[in-house]
Amino acid sequence: MRYHFYTNNKDLVVCTSTYAGKVVRGVAKCNPEDKFDYEYGCQLAKARCDIKVAAKRIKNARSRLFEAMNNSYDAQMEIDKAQRYMDDAHEEMYWCCEVLDNLKNNS
Repeated sequence: MRYHFYTNNKDLVVCTSTYAGKVVRGVAKCNPEDKFDYEYGCQLAKARCDIKVAAKRIKNARSRLFEAMNNSYDAQMEIDKAQRYMDDAHEEMYWCCEVLDNLKNNS
């Protein structure tokens, strides 16, 4: 991923990246009682940005998984329906052949 960092050089570091074409940002704000450390702020802001991206990926993955599972269920229902149709056709063929054999044998 590509990151961009912004700061006010006083107490704030913002890290931005993109996910699915949208900007995601992580923010690190220095406690007024602490000394501002740009490098630490960058690491913290990046980690927070990464967490947001990971959460978005999980949400997207969950949605895709549920969609695939629904499609799989629908496909299995169609397979079961086709199997019943095939079984019925075979049974019909069997009985039709029985009728024909009986007609031939009784003529």
